[in-house]
Order: sequence, then structure tokens, then C-alpha cells
Amino acid sequence: MKRLFALFIAAALLLCTVACAPNGPEMFSKALSLTDFGDKLENMQGASVGTGVFKDYLYVHSNPTKIAELPLDITAESKRIANNSDGLSEFLISVAKKYGFANEYLTDCNEATDIDGALDILFAAAKDNSGLAEAKAAAANISDKLKPALTKYLCKAAKAYALYAECAAKVSDTAYGDLQSYRFCAPATSNPFPLKNAYSVSLITGETKLLVAGMLITEAGSELAKALKDISKLTVNGEALSFATPAGNIVLGSSGNDVYTSPEAFLLIDISGNDRYNGSIAASISKTKPVSAVFDLKGDDIYDSTTEKVPSQGAGILGAGLLFDMDGNDNYNAIRASQGFALLGVGILFDANGDDKYRSEVSSQSCGYFGISALADMAGNDSYYAYGYAQASAGNRAMSFLVDKKGNDKYFVETYVQPGYSDMYYGQFQARVNGNWSQGCGMGNRSVSTNGNGLAGGIAGLIDLGGDDRYTGCLWVQGTGYWSGYGFLSDIGGNDIYNSRYYSHASVAHYGAAALIDIGGDDKHLVQYKEESIGEGASLAFVWDRGVALLADDGGNDKYDSMYYSIASSWSEYDDRGEALQDMSYAFFIETEGNDEYPTMASQSFGWGRGGFFFDLKGEDKYRDKSYYDGLTRTDTAGVFIDSENGYVSFWTEARKKFGI
Repeated sequence: MKRLFALFIAAALLLCTVACAPNGPEMFSKALSLTDFGDKLENMQGASVGTGVFKDYLYVHSNPTKIAELPLDITAESKRIANNSDGLSEFLISVAKKYGFANEYLTDCNEATDIDGALDILFAAAKDNSGLAEAKAAAANISDKLKPALTKYLCKAAKAYALYAECAAKVSDTAYGDLQSYRFCAPATSNPFPLKNAYSVSLITGETKLLVAGMLITEAGSELAKALKDISKLTVNGEALSFATPAGNIVLGSSGNDVYTSPEAFLLIDISGNDRYNGSIAASISKTKPVSAVFDLKGDDIYDSTTEKVPSQGAGILGAGLLFDMDGNDNYNAIRASQGFALLGVGILFDANGDDKYRSEVSSQSCGYFGISALADMAGNDSYYAYGYAQASAGNRAMSFLVDKKGNDKYFVETYVQPGYSDMYYGQFQARVNGNWSQGCGMGNRSVSTNGNGLAGGIAGLIDLGGDDRYTGCLWVQGTGYWSGYGFLSDIGGNDIYNSRYYSHASVAHYGAAALIDIGGDDKHLVQYKEESIGEGASLAFVWDRGVALLADDGGNDKYDSMYYSIASSWSEYDDRGEALQDMSYAFFIETEGNDEYPTMASQSFGWGRGGFFFDLKGEDKYRDKSYYDGLTRTDTAGVFIDSENGYVSFWTEARKKFGI
């Protein structure tokens, strides 16, 4: 990854050298500047409300090198997860501190020396001592080996609970009900009512406390998951145990095949067995029960919330939901707001082992608004399926990450609009194609009224650390940024296949930033649905209306296919009017090595526009046939085409000569 970043820096410097050459076009003086790009973005017309939780939002927008730096940095950080649940905590806390908030999160939690003391702290946090004696009597049956880890967890969880409850108390029952019923809000919708409500609640509650609570409970959950690896039984007699607290039930399951249906658990631990979890589990369910954590240590389990259609499986809505599954081939089935979902809170799903299947419709598989969401899967050949707003999707003031460590994985979001989801239709196409907003998508909303500026998007990252993977989607997938959002997809190793239709593969519109970085393997980057011959472009490093996009593939013999507006194509809504902001779109495409194959038909591509920069640094490559160039007449685009294998550096007018036209 360091090599790739160094190559990007070198390419940028080479670019500047070429731009300043005596025989370079005069118009290039209006093009890329690595020093003043951040200032331009900060003063752009239409600048939207910032992400709020990010202490330096312009960090990712300030110049093109930082667009490459952030996904490489976060990808490296994600390796800390390894196979340990506490690595997840390190990763999220590290990223949150760097991009989330400047101050250290609170650690002044009350500590207890035994389980009774921890229950005292929990009941005090809930401001309700009724039932405390009964809870202590039941807790006497917890195994001695489990008690220390449980004591430590309850102390931190009680602090998180108190912070969430304090925030939730400021919100009306009606507003809270709206949050619980949240499905999704299309970024360009004319009716952004759900998101407007969430924005209003964020102003009422104060997001710093929500983030602090989220980091506390994530740290506590990761520590408990690690400690549970050495636990052979949960209770003295090995039988199931359940008792009530004002924060929710504490449930210790048996070693058999248990069934749980919406247990309203503050904490649930199941030691083994092929278990089934129905309804709402590991989800904040009310203002007085904003925290829920589930730990399943072993077994092939089924998680299903499709009948009740409720938030589940790691959903934090004005609260925190944590689900840790440590072993087994598991099936996760949901409708919405599940599998790592955050809305003014923290939603975590951690799966340590097994060939797992994740299936949902919307707002899931690491999706967040005003919070932090994560889905981490450490091993196995996994499959992810959703309609949209999934697989690392970050709205306003959110950070959303999906990290898969190894295995041959499949990521799929529906390409056509599904029944009941007509508002996901991306209206410029004849076919009923989906606007997915998934697979590493940072998305703002241009319609939410915040002094007329809209809501800026968050930071989203899909990170796959190994295996031959396949990514399939339609629009706004595979590293995209919209309305000041930042989205990236980072894949390390393996022969991967990317398939999409439009606005994909490092694509940006309206002040966004995006990156797709693939390191190693013979990959296929395909923007093609040729059976309909519509909408097969605006991808592979594409920017519309101010922003930065980077596609970098390091190593391997790769294939690219697209029809138009791709492979370093930059556009601005101001081009035809000749206004001053016309040089605000920058698209970078970098191929470091390998014998690569490029499409035979791709108009307005290959370093197109004032900010389009194409670099192929090594290998014997195949380019399109000569007939493509016959339709190109513009010589003022000032884009850059560099194929350095033959020592060739050129602006577009010179690139035409290379192909003999």
C-alpha cells in the first residue's frame, strides 16, 4: 500500500512537471493545483453542511494525494482486527479519534470489584433500584470464571447506557417512533422527511455524548468477546439463566439449540448450539432500553427478523446494538436497519469464523446516519445481498465500514427496483434500475433544508483483505461520493470482478470524493449491461460537478470495459458557460503494471476534461480500435494521457497522434 501511495505522489509530481512544460497548452494554467484545491472546495458555491463529527472534514477533500491516503490508512488500520474481537474496538476507536472527534472519549467509568457492585452501578445508571435484590440473587448462579469479565463489562456498559438515556430523554415519543421506523432516504429525494427528523434530533441530543457512549460500549463488548473465549460454562450448574434489570434482561443461554424471540436483552450470552434468534435482537428498542449486546460463542446459527420487520442484528438507534458471533456457518436475514446499522448511535456486527450469508433489503450491512456502523467478518467464503443503502453506506455525520478479512466473497446489491421500493428508481433510465448507494458510498442529501445547503455525506469504506471476490451493483456502488460524501472500496489480493452500470468504480458528483483501490490479482472492472445498451458509464474514475475521484489498480493483468464517461473523465456543470469554477473536477486513473486491456468503445474517456488524468505505468496494453477517435474533435479538454512503458507523456491532442489519427 505504501508503494501504491508513493506511485500516486510520483504521478502527481510528474503531472505537475508536464503541466509546466514550455510547450504545454496555456489553458493548463487553470487546471490541477495540489496547493490550492482545498481552498477552492472550501469556498465553492453550494457548499453544504459539514459532517459535524469529523474534526477536519476537508482532510479528505484538500488535495488529491489525501484522497489516496485515507483509504490506504484505514485499510492498514483495519488489519488490526486480525481474528480478535478487541481488534475491532482498536480499529473503530482509532478511526473515530482521527476523523471523528478531537477530544479523548470518556473513561471515567465507575468500577466495581464484584458482580454485585456492577449491578449496583447498572441500576443506579437506570435510576431504578426496584428488583436489585432479585437480580443479585440470580447473579449468584453465574460461574466464578465469568464473573470478573462480566463485572468489567457491566461497569462500562452502565456508563454508555446512562449517556444514551440522557440523550433519549430529550426526544419526544413521536420523534423516537419515527427513528425506529426508519427505512432510508434517497439523497436527491424531494421528501426527505425521515432524514430531516434525524437531523433535528441530532441538534437536540448533542452528538458528542452519543459518540462517547458508542466508543465505550464498543470497547466493552470487544473486551468481553475476547474474555469469553476461555469460558467453558456460563452458570454454576451449566443451565440457562435469565433475570431482569431496568436496562433490559441479562440472559445466559444453555449449551443446547436455543430459540430467542425479541428477548429485550441488555446482555445475552449463548455458549454453544445451533441457535435461532427471531425478531429484535442486539438492537436498541426504546428510550429506556437503548443498549443491547448479544454474544454467541459457537454453532451454526440463524438470525431472522424478516417476520417482525424490526431493527435487529446490531442496530443502534439513539443507542447501541452489538452482535458478536464467534464461530459457525451463520445465516443473517433481515428487512431493514440491521446487520450493523447506526442512526444517532452505534451498530456493530462481528463474525469471527465460518461461511456466512447476509441478506437484507435496505439500511443494513454497515449503514449509518449520525453515528458509526461496522460489519466485520474475519473468515470464510461469505455472501452479502441487499437492495441498497448497504455494504458500507454512510449518510450525514456517519462513518460506516464493512471489513472482510479473507475468503472468496460475493457482494451483491439489486440492479433493478424491487416491489415496494419504487422510490429507489434512478429516474434518468428507461429500465427500472436501482440507485443502490452501497459498497463504499458516502452520500449527502441535497434536499434537506439546513439554511438551504443540504446535508453533507459521511465516510464509508468497504475493505476486503483477501480472496477472489465479486462485486455486483447498479448505480452509486463500488467507491462513490455524493454531495460532500466520501466513499471508497479497498481490495487487497485476489482475482476480483467488479460489475456495475453507472456512477460506480470511483465515481463522484457534487463536491464528493471517492476511491477504488485494488492491490494484486488479475481483475475485471466491468461497466456493462449490454443486453439493454443503456447507462454503461460515468465510472472508473469519473467526476461530475466538482470533486475528486481516484481508481488505482496495483499489479496484475486487468481488464476494463465501459461505454462512455470513464477511465479518468472529468466534467463540470460550468463547462459550457465558461465560468471560473470549470476546473473543479479531477479524475485520476492509475494502473501500475501488467498487460491490461481497455475497452474498444469508451467516448469522453481516458483523461477527458480539464481534470482527467490517465496513467498506465507499465506493461504491454491493449487500447481501443482507431475508429473511436474519429468522433473526437475537441482539443481544448487539456486532460492528460500517460503510458510510461514507452516513455510516452502527452496531452490529449498528442495522444491522438500516438494512435495515428
